[in-house]
Amino acid sequence: SGGPHPIDVQRRRDQLLVDEGGATRRRIGLLTPPADSMTDRAAVRLALAGTLREFPHFQPLVFYRLRLSLAVGAAALVWLGTWAWARRRAGRLASLVSTLGLLFWIATAVWINQIYLAV
Repeated sequence: SGGPHPIDVQRRRDQLLVDEGGATRRRIGLLTPPADSMTDRAAVRLALAGTLREFPHFQPLVFYRLRLSLAVGAAALVWLGTWAWARRRAGRLASLVSTLGLLFWIATAVWINQIYLAV
């Protein structure tokens, strides 16, 4: 086409790449170091190290989560056994066990999140 072609100029490390609309591509060697010099990299590393010291690292707590899962499973089985026993004894007792169980699980969930797995 007869119109002007856009010129694309990019810097890649120690070279300047010039693309004149696909017609010609040139590589020009540069003598000055790129903007990301060693001094800049050192400043970035220093800032990153400060940030890592300031904020705590992620802790997976796998051992504690596994132990907690087993404890919750055991508590659920005990509660289900108690509820089944209370249901056979009397209807009112089963209702009381259900209400107490609901309150227990709410308190347990709050304790797990706010205390046991607090980081």
